[in-house]
Amino acid sequence: MGQAAAYRLAWKLEPKLLDGFTALDGDCLRIAGEPQDMRKPCLEALMRAAEEGEPAACEVFREIGQNLAVVSQEMVHLVHPETDTRFLFGRFVKRPAVFALLNEGFRTYAPELRLLPSDEGLAKTPLMRALAKTPEVTVAQFGQAVGAMYYALS
Repeated sequence: MGQAAAYRLAWKLEPKLLDGFTALDGDCLRIAGEPQDMRKPCLEALMRAAEEGEPAACEVFREIGQNLAVVSQEMVHLVHPETDTRFLFGRFVKRPAVFALLNEGFRTYAPELRLLPSDEGLAKTPLMRALAKTPEVTVAQFGQAVGAMYYALS
């Protein structure tokens, strides 16, 4: 439900959103990797289009939010979380308008859950606070470490 989903949904809803970013690999359409990797620029263009109110681009992020909600509801049966809060990591949370669209879609399927953007505010323990001060460590890496420890100790 990350950038690959954004590309697939954009192609389904409005292929023109991907103009200049795609390449054919045999019969398979993909985001160009040669001569330059276009995945990040493509995602940035999709997010910018959503920020500017392009209807299909907005719908891409609403649908990703809906899918996140469905997965979150199903995870309740697998991991039995004791909180109604879900944190989202990655590039999508860095743009408030895009995160708002994700949250809008999320709430349509899981109004009982809260979707929050991850940031350094998650640093609650001494180790986490030390990592948050380390410029080489991103919030996503930080989240992965915390998640790995949670599942390792469960």
